[in-house]
Amino acid sequence: METTTEEASLPLAAAEDVGDENWRVIVAEGDKERRLAMLAWLKGWDYRAMPAINGEHALELLRKPAGSTLALVGQNMPGLDGPGLCRKIKRRRSLRTYVVLLTRKGRDQEVAAGLEAGADDCLQEPFRASELQMRLRAGQRILQLLKQLEAAQKALKFGTTHDALTGIFNRDMIASTLDRELARALRTQKALGILKLDLCHLREINRLHGHAVGDCVLQEVAQRLHSSLRPYDTVGRYGAEEFLILIPEIAPENLSSVVTRLRSSVTQAPISTSAGPVSIAVSIGASGMAAGTLRLGAHFLLHAADVALYLSRRSGRNCVRVCGSEDRVLVSS
Repeated sequence: METTTEEASLPLAAAEDVGDENWRVIVAEGDKERRLAMLAWLKGWDYRAMPAINGEHALELLRKPAGSTLALVGQNMPGLDGPGLCRKIKRRRSLRTYVVLLTRKGRDQEVAAGLEAGADDCLQEPFRASELQMRLRAGQRILQLLKQLEAAQKALKFGTTHDALTGIFNRDMIASTLDRELARALRTQKALGILKLDLCHLREINRLHGHAVGDCVLQEVAQRLHSSLRPYDTVGRYGAEEFLILIPEIAPENLSSVVTRLRSSVTQAPISTSAGPVSIAVSIGASGMAAGTLRLGAHFLLHAADVALYLSRRSGRNCVRVCGSEDRVLVSS
């Protein structure tokens, strides 16, 4: 490696902004002199430099929880060599690491072998400090772009399965979840309960206070429902003002108490909005499948819950009804 005093002290701040992430650089180099020289440069550029005396040591450092990582990998190290380390890093898909393999000038076969092994870039020795710094900046940009792409993919996936307003499952996702839960319950011969909850007077709230207040009410109701359920229960927005709730492994005879508790947890306190506190009421209809049921379709459970919800509304709203109990709408195979 060749450098001058001016090059070695070139500040990273002179480069374009690379974000707030505390970048760490693993320096896996068998030659102590070269390793110490690179560590000194990295320290001057405000990187978090981490020396590794061999390939296994580098992998150990990479396994520690951290954000994006840059790695400078020398060709010759005791035990695991440079290309071998590149292959192991790339096999670990959970590691977001940009690898610069250090190769000897004029050894094109080393460059080809390194890239084939999974290195992202190759830097031929001897090299200047400014060359190394530019390669690191390029690696940072690529890792940042990958991070942005991952975030965009997660947001896209979330948007296809979740309701944009409330953040809970949308209609398609809660419906497909019902199919899966029903199939599992039938296979394991476990019970299953479903609830349909209707937010009463939402149109009146929108008319009196505006849709922004109505949206706030919907969001808070969704949050209260989510907070009141067990981790393995599921809630989704099934209509404009209707929610579908899945409760696995609950006997139909126990649904009434659960539904009553859920209604109370949602309606007991007014919702704070920009228009002041808004009191709400909900109607809930429930249906259940007993343990040991052999065959049943999701449409039947939904229809029974619809019947119960209709009876709840007809009873004056802010009520609960359970098909299979006092209404004698039995749900069984």
